[in-house]
Amino acid sequence: MTRSKADREVDIQNALDEISVREKSLINWIITEEAAGRAPGRAQVAAMAEGVLRESDDFEPVGHNWVTRFLGRHPEIKMRISRSLAAERSLASTREAIESHIARLDKMVTNKHLLPQNTYNMDETGVSEGETYAGKVCGTSLTKQATVTESDCREWATIIECGNALGKLLTPARQSKKKVRYDPNEGFDDVEQIEEARLVAEQRRRAREKHNEPDFAVSIEAKGSILQMAPAKARPRQDGYDNHHGDFIKQFTQQHSQKVNKKKPVPLSAAQRANLREQLKDVHFLKPDYADNTKINIAGILRKWKRYCKTAELGHWKAVIEKADRAMAMDFLDHLCEVWTITSEGTSWEYWRQYKQLYSSVTGRYVDRNDNREILKWHDAYLVPRHGLQPPNIDGKPVIDVNDLLALQVFNIAYDTRIFPSERHRLNLTGIYSILAFTGARPAELVDNEKKKPKDGTWEELWGKKAISRDEENSRLLEELLVQETEGRGRPKALCYEDVSLMVVRDPSTGRDVLTMAIKFIHHKGADNKLKPLLTIIRTIFFFTLTRRPLMCPILIIISLACADNAFDARGLTKASDVFSIKNRGPVVCTPIRWKREWLKRPIFRRLEGSVTSEEKAPHDVLYEALPYHKLRDDMEKQTLDAGFEEAIGPKAFRRGTANAANGNTSDAVRDQMMRHDPKWATFNSAYINEKVEFHVQNAFLEEPTEDGLIKLFTHISIMRDPRASYDMVPDEIWNSLPPDPRLAELEAQRDKLKNGQYRVQGKDNEAEVRRLTNEIQKLRAQRKKAVQRLYRKYYFYHRPTWDIEKQIARALEDDEESEEDDKYEPPPINLHIPERARLAHILCHQADDLTNDDLRNLRIEATGLMTALCNKRETVKRKYMPKKLQVDMPMKAEPPDLNQFPLLMKKTQCPGCIGDCTISQEERTFSYSRPAVMNDHFDREHIKPMKKAEQSKSIICEHPRCRINGRGLSLRSLDHFRNHVQSVHGVWLRPERNKV
Repeated sequence: MTRSKADREVDIQNALDEISVREKSLINWIITEEAAGRAPGRAQVAAMAEGVLRESDDFEPVGHNWVTRFLGRHPEIKMRISRSLAAERSLASTREAIESHIARLDKMVTNKHLLPQNTYNMDETGVSEGETYAGKVCGTSLTKQATVTESDCREWATIIECGNALGKLLTPARQSKKKVRYDPNEGFDDVEQIEEARLVAEQRRRAREKHNEPDFAVSIEAKGSILQMAPAKARPRQDGYDNHHGDFIKQFTQQHSQKVNKKKPVPLSAAQRANLREQLKDVHFLKPDYADNTKINIAGILRKWKRYCKTAELGHWKAVIEKADRAMAMDFLDHLCEVWTITSEGTSWEYWRQYKQLYSSVTGRYVDRNDNREILKWHDAYLVPRHGLQPPNIDGKPVIDVNDLLALQVFNIAYDTRIFPSERHRLNLTGIYSILAFTGARPAELVDNEKKKPKDGTWEELWGKKAISRDEENSRLLEELLVQETEGRGRPKALCYEDVSLMVVRDPSTGRDVLTMAIKFIHHKGADNKLKPLLTIIRTIFFFTLTRRPLMCPILIIISLACADNAFDARGLTKASDVFSIKNRGPVVCTPIRWKREWLKRPIFRRLEGSVTSEEKAPHDVLYEALPYHKLRDDMEKQTLDAGFEEAIGPKAFRRGTANAANGNTSDAVRDQMMRHDPKWATFNSAYINEKVEFHVQNAFLEEPTEDGLIKLFTHISIMRDPRASYDMVPDEIWNSLPPDPRLAELEAQRDKLKNGQYRVQGKDNEAEVRRLTNEIQKLRAQRKKAVQRLYRKYYFYHRPTWDIEKQIARALEDDEESEEDDKYEPPPINLHIPERARLAHILCHQADDLTNDDLRNLRIEATGLMTALCNKRETVKRKYMPKKLQVDMPMKAEPPDLNQFPLLMKKTQCPGCIGDCTISQEERTFSYSRPAVMNDHFDREHIKPMKKAEQSKSIICEHPRCRINGRGLSLRSLDHFRNHVQSVHGVWLRPERNKV
């Protein structure tokens, strides 16, 4: 049958329409593959086209130039250059790893007799070393380049005589790594070839397993007619479970070796034991095994005894104490009260107790009991009235409640203008205040309160080893047995990370996962003493939950400090949001958050000196030194005075407040456990109970309703707090009108006479005397200033109520109501310079009371993040040009400053120590002083002490931004080298040390 022309035209049009539909689907596939990061090449496009044609009956292979004509018909598709493979892997490789890998390959090639020409260096995607995806691929014409996604788990591997995916072996197949990941863009002609490849690959895999050869075969999947290679193994876990076997074996080996290699005393021979028994017959007194602090106290009383023997011209101290009697002991106590500043009768009697310990340790005899009673009577009847000694606790002890804690925390965060070496110390104070208030712990359980051994030789005279000649081996053996040496703890006697346990616990009442914390206190009072049968309290554990007020939440403080230290053991746990996102998985209801091993025995609240804030600026012993108790005490007392409390409050006041808060709200057994008290002594009732009766006795007797809130206010110290008062509140009129001190005037006259009108005295004959007088004058001025400040505060708190009453009476007579409105007290605005601290104070001190759980969680995360950032900041002296108030709602961007703002050649009045300090603001870093001498005074006052410590550890560096290389400052040899560098490079002259001029 002959078809007409019209029928042929219809058939042609139908064929063209079918081709158009097929090519349209091919275009969509190309665009989809490109968007997925798999832009196809010419071979892949041709293979896909043939796969589409296979679906029809008239399948014919496409021609060689079909892809070119296809691209000409569709201008929206074109061939473009793809992005090349990243080179970070080559940069990240180390020389040691490459040399080790090459050595293994050489050994394998030698053992297997492999030819070099059959070695190919490839990665897991099948790309040879040196090759890239820089070839042309097909994609949309709307972009310049096509992105080809690389493997997310790339691993370089060397394939030696490899085979292809069809199973055709290129003699013999072996690989130097067990896991390779491929993603080649190779096509197959039909499904039968793909199935054949699967079977051949499976046979090859079984053969390699039989010969224990590494497996580099991969599974194959077909999408249309395009081959895709998938990894034979799943992606490794993103945790430490995969390599925990080796870690456990390492720990077990270390512990086992330590146990096996533990030093034990060498067994004594029969002759040595016989000699030891003979020598022990002559030992009639063994020194008591005192605690270290007790030994230091005895060494201190020995120093006072030596001075007494020298003053009274009695002779050598040891011969004198051997012959000491009751009369000499009485005279020694009178000498102590006369020479030393003793104001309490408890202190003088404590010196007598230490003298008895010294007497027994040196002479081997105890003080006679009758003599002890007579000395006690003589002490009370003669010493106390003669020297005006006061009874202990005559002024009472303060009791702190929640209002006092809140006022102190708000002042510390928002209003304290004192300058610390680092703002981390401010967070240390916040955390210590909260933990002391919530546990009743002694301050020495959180910070370091251990006394230092004296350096005058008294310790060695009492507790050190005696000099014994080498031939007296038996005497040496006895001396080594009797010598008392304290074993080191391996950690400071303060709160360390191993004492704190952070946990995510599922609340049984709500079913929600919440953050909790437990603190174990082990350094309680008497922990170093020998345990007694009736006193078995070794440690006490307290539990904490998140508080509604983040300002007083110790959990947030611990998290922020741990984030700043990078102390979390889990990888990636570096931010507060990560910690708050932890949930319980599986059947467990508690997930502990572990610390890194190197941080377990490091203190949480550490000492900060100078501008030391990082490891590269401080030696190891200074960087991880626990916060001393005297620093905590001094800072808290000054903050309480500046916050408006009438009397200075120390850290010990928290313990008394916590004990009274627990009394009545829990059983006596729990209260005594919390306070570490022995119940049989009733310590709380005799020493800790509030002297102010916390009960409305009057209304109870009258059978009227008791006013508990008013009575509670009476019994705590916040009732007399005045926020307008401060530590230094003496008016200028008083300083200007204060008469001069005659003693100061006399010393200044002597100094002026020696100086003879000259300003510099260095190198003069009377230099030593002038400097001694200068130190004495400065000491007297400081004492006079402190006395005036203390007395004026007493005067102010005593007379302020009278002034207010007189003012009220005067206004009542004048009927002036507007003045009463003006006298209303308004809290001062928060005026802080550091943006992180300003924002933190704003969100903590202005917290709303109706926050939801989600809002409270976000507030905690933000507050913890700000605390972490604040750890690396430092406040400095306020300059006049600095803004007085910051916008706390302004977003803070941590952008590095421009190096052009820090020229290499500095001004002569700029500080070379401040210009490289990233913890302060840019204005303070580039601040110019009035004269170079003023700048040198600032440098000696702020930077010279930490730099001397850095010089001892050979870690002096120049932190100028232009001197930093790869993020680290320029290392210098000594302090003189630093001065020469600053003068020659930066143009700033630093004053040399006086003893080196």
